[in-house]
Amino acid sequence: MSATTGKTIMIVDDDQALRESVRELLQSDGYDAICFASGSAALERLRADRKKPDVILLDLMMPGMTGWQFREEQLRDPSLAAIPVVIMTGTRDLRGITGSDVVHKPVELEKVLEAVERSAGGKRDVGQALPSSTKGEAWLGAVASSSFAGGGEMGERMRAFDWPQTSFGAVESWPSSLRSALGICLGSRSPIAIHWGPRLAMLYNDAWAPMLGDEHPRALGRAAADVWPEPRETTLVDAAPETRDRELPELLRRVVETGDRIERRERLVRLDRDGTGTLQDSYWDFTHLPMRNDEGAVEGVMTLAIDVTDRALVCRTIEDSQAGSRRIVSQVEPSVARMEAAHLAAIVTSSDDAIISKDLRGIIRSWNKGAERIFGYAAEDVIGKSVTLLIPNDRLNEEPGIIERIRRGEKIDHYETVRRRKDGELVDISLTVSPLRDGGGRVIGAAKIARDITDRRRGEEAIRHEREARLREMERAVRFSEMFVGILGHDLRNPLSAIMTAASLLETRAGSEKIAKPVGRIVVSADRMERMISQLLDFTRIRLGRGIPLERSLVDLGEVARSILEELETSCQRELRLGVLGDVVGTWDRDRLAQLLSNLAANACHHSTAATPVLLQLDGSDADVVRLELCNRGAIPPALLPVIFEPLRAGEQHERREGSSGLGLGLYITQQIIVAHGGAIRVESSEAQGTRFIIELPRCAPTGSAAVFARGRREQSTSDDERLRGWREKIE
Repeated sequence: MSATTGKTIMIVDDDQALRESVRELLQSDGYDAICFASGSAALERLRADRKKPDVILLDLMMPGMTGWQFREEQLRDPSLAAIPVVIMTGTRDLRGITGSDVVHKPVELEKVLEAVERSAGGKRDVGQALPSSTKGEAWLGAVASSSFAGGGEMGERMRAFDWPQTSFGAVESWPSSLRSALGICLGSRSPIAIHWGPRLAMLYNDAWAPMLGDEHPRALGRAAADVWPEPRETTLVDAAPETRDRELPELLRRVVETGDRIERRERLVRLDRDGTGTLQDSYWDFTHLPMRNDEGAVEGVMTLAIDVTDRALVCRTIEDSQAGSRRIVSQVEPSVARMEAAHLAAIVTSSDDAIISKDLRGIIRSWNKGAERIFGYAAEDVIGKSVTLLIPNDRLNEEPGIIERIRRGEKIDHYETVRRRKDGELVDISLTVSPLRDGGGRVIGAAKIARDITDRRRGEEAIRHEREARLREMERAVRFSEMFVGILGHDLRNPLSAIMTAASLLETRAGSEKIAKPVGRIVVSADRMERMISQLLDFTRIRLGRGIPLERSLVDLGEVARSILEELETSCQRELRLGVLGDVVGTWDRDRLAQLLSNLAANACHHSTAATPVLLQLDGSDADVVRLELCNRGAIPPALLPVIFEPLRAGEQHERREGSSGLGLGLYITQQIIVAHGGAIRVESSEAQGTRFIIELPRCAPTGSAAVFARGRREQSTSDDERLRGWREKIE
């Protein structure tokens, strides 16, 4: 706050340049200025802050909330109504708004300062004399004449009215709140009336005139008690008490005394709408609002009326229709009840289910044909006897629990149990029991519906036996599969090992190319058969739910990869490149990783573009995961990508290459090895980029020995890094 004046000025204008200029002017003169670009934002700040500004500079033509709307909201709020407002506007039409001063645009900053100084000098009514200057007097006269600007017939009457002879006094002395409210009243198309001062003298607009009947236009400027001296037949005869004749002044005084608004909805008012003298029914919502003077005291009441005739007539039509429906229902209910009772009796009689009623002692009171069919008893055999007649001895303890739940008003749904027929045979039933109540709602018995579920139970039992038989057959199949795995692992591998040993021996002793060549084919075929048997063994273990067995140990993945690639480079006659980044030591199954790398690298060689290198990159820069990427220039057909890791599917999608096993199990088993290690694999492939298999293998946290082992490989890894960067540029 300024130390010079101690005054705060609020500037509300959507013109940023003007706001800033006025703010700088006021601050240079010792005022504290706050700026807002919209009326809604300024109003929100006014209501939120306990400390109010001393003066408001208000523009009229603003988007959103205009200055007229801002002033209207301000005057409705008792905590804001007394704040002086200086109007800054480019329009000369000030109808519907008043303030403590006005500055016309384009503004002269010195005139703004003069207006602020006059308004900030203290709270004062608009009717107080402005500084004795020609411009001030001229403006005061303009305010007085503009208070009745427009307004149709009532505006003309008010401009010609001799106000000094009434309780209102000269227009120049009227509070700004009254002039502002009058501007709203005359500018509105809705009926609005104002009662002001100790006598609650009346002002109103053209839309309110029909409410007055033949009291218009004599009611202008007169006290409410004089306007409604006695009940009249011309208007408001059937309206609510707050608007009827002598009671209206009392209602208005209550608003002034309490400062509270009073609302009345859908009041019936009889009006001569078309000027023919015929009164017509109409419905209105009336809102009586307290009006405050410039000091904040309630001195008047503004009454707003909204025509809701259409809405009220629709509501009354609906109410009349509902009342008529209720009368019809009351007339037909007895006959409907009789029809329903007859219909219910027919249902009970013809039902295949047993429908029985009993009292709270368990005595049977009714028995239908369905009960006779299920239990074998005729109605005369059981009515009046205890329901325990139907309950086997080992289930007699069920009945007390059922009766107790019925006493509590509970319903028992689909309770499956066993009951006894007349011939002693037991029958499976599904039981539903509901409480029966008298006219006062008291539980007096129970209604039971029993359904024979013997056939269903027999069917369920047969299904259960069949399921158990199937399970036993599956167990036998599993045992056979396990025996088959044992045969593959022992009886097939043993002779195959002998074949491979003998072939290798012959290959070393072959004395001529004529012998060495077919022996070499035997060795290659035996190796291929060994791989096929290994894959079948792994596949069978996985399908039996055992998964891939692992024997974990500390493994240097880079060392394993070099060994595998060296073997494949000779057999495949392709260039295989290896790159290693960081530490690639982890706790894995060495043989399984070798199998994984061999499957992927061999697959890449067989299915990539000829004369292009295959790149294997190992990235151990992450502390928890080692990342493998195998890249080649071949492309996988798009139709194969979704099923590439499925067993016995991959080989169906593309031409079989030389050297492949032909089983379509390699990638499936590769995926299962990775899953067994807790890792993941995915593949990306396109004609433009080639094919890339990406694998992530979690590793256990390195122990001390693992760290030493890793440091021993670090120098070679660094050189591999440099080679890898060059290879990636070539292959990508």
